[in-house]
Amino acid sequence: MGPNGAGKTTVIKMLTGLSKPTQGRAMVAGYDVTTHSLRVKENIGWISSEVILDDSLTLMENIWIQAKLHSLNNTWKKKAIDLLKYLELDEKDNKKVGKFSTGMKKKLEIIMALLHDPKVLFMDEPTIGLDASSRRLLWRLIRKINEQYGVTILLTTHYIEEADALCDDIAIINNGKIVASGSPQQLKSRANGE
Repeated sequence: MGPNGAGKTTVIKMLTGLSKPTQGRAMVAGYDVTTHSLRVKENIGWISSEVILDDSLTLMENIWIQAKLHSLNNTWKKKAIDLLKYLELDEKDNKKVGKFSTGMKKKLEIIMALLHDPKVLFMDEPTIGLDASSRRLLWRLIRKINEQYGVTILLTTHYIEEADALCDDIAIINNGKIVASGSPQQLKSRANGE
C-alpha cells in the first residue's frame, strides 16, 4: 500500500512481466520474472485498476477471448459457468458488458483472471471507483477466492481499512521503496508506539 505515485503499479508491472526491473531479482510462482517471464504469465492472473473489457461484446464473448489468449481447451466453459454462479453473474451471460455496472465488470474481470487457474492473482487497486457497498462485496469475494481456490493474492491499495481487512502481510511503499512491512497488527502496534 502507499500513496498515489509511490510505485505500487510499477511493482505490479515488473512482477507480471509488463516491464523489466532495472535492478534486483524477483520470483513469481517459482519463476524469475526476467528470465522466465512467459512461465510467470502462465501462472498469474491480473486485474488492472482500469476496467479492461470490450463493452460491445457479451459477458461470454469476453470470457471466450480470455480462454483463447490462454490456449484453453473446451474445459474453460465449465470453469466459466462455475465462476459465473460463484460470483452471481450467471443470469448475465448473454448481456452486453457495456450495460454492466462497475461492480459487475470487476466481477467479470475476476472470472477472466481465474479462468486458467493461476497460482497468483495480482489486483491493482481493485476497488477504485466502487461505492462502499460494492467495495465490501468485492472484499468478501477476494477472501473467498483466496480460501476456496487457494490463490495467493497480491493487491495494491491506498486505503488503510482495505489493507487491514484483506491482507495477511502489508508492505508500505513510498518513492519506490518499502518503508515498513508486517502483519496489519504489527504495523498498528508500531504506529501506536507499542
